[in-house]
Amino acid sequence: MSAASLCFDAERMRIALWHFPALRRGRKTAEVLRRELIARLLGSGHPGFRGKPADIDAHVTVLVDAVQGKHGRALQIAVTAFGNGRRATETLDRLTAKKRGRDRAQEAEAEADVRQWLSIYKASRLLYLAARAVRGEPAIDVLPEGCESPNYLLREPPAGSFHAPVKQPWLIPHAAPVIEPAGELIAASANAVALARAAADAANVLRLARVGAAPVIKLPEACGFGDTEESRESAGQVIVATLERFAAVLENQTMEAA
Repeated sequence: MSAASLCFDAERMRIALWHFPALRRGRKTAEVLRRELIARLLGSGHPGFRGKPADIDAHVTVLVDAVQGKHGRALQIAVTAFGNGRRATETLDRLTAKKRGRDRAQEAEAEADVRQWLSIYKASRLLYLAARAVRGEPAIDVLPEGCESPNYLLREPPAGSFHAPVKQPWLIPHAAPVIEPAGELIAASANAVALARAAADAANVLRLARVGAAPVIKLPEACGFGDTEESRESAGQVIVATLERFAAVLENQTMEAA
């Protein structure tokens, strides 16, 4: 059943089941599919999960369900933003590893992307937990708290060793009741959304500077023309606007309940 679930999840994430898809030859093993699914969801630098293969595959299915929105929009944004943040981090590491010909503007944009996506992840995760606390429902916290930190589960080498630190595989999180007070989570999520807005706006400024976007010209309605304004919002800004609406709805619900 584990291999069948991996194949189903790979098809949902548009991952080929064969090494040579055009010829339908070289069928990938369960280990290869598991590794490719985790890389697609959480970035190629993810160390994987610790546990039995069947438990890992069941958790991968939960992650795929979350990415496809089956556990709510907030959790979908959280998992997607974390994966984008990891990929942006890999891009930044690749750019800063160059000894010559480094493009400082490109590095600054990649660094802003990292801050943007990790801020969005934190905000959407807090909103998800706050909504579950208000409703009294257990949270499917598919990503552990603190996982956005570069030092999360980092094993230092023994004293006197010259080996580089190694990332430890993650434990599989399980659904659990939210023990934090709902009011504190709502306040924290509102602050996190504000930080995400600032990070998304800053990243978009660098993006527009790179593409050389022309300033937006707004025509008054009295001119009789339709709205010809072209959207200059980035994907991060659109997602943050969605989170701001979620936060406002959650605050209104709690005020009405009080």
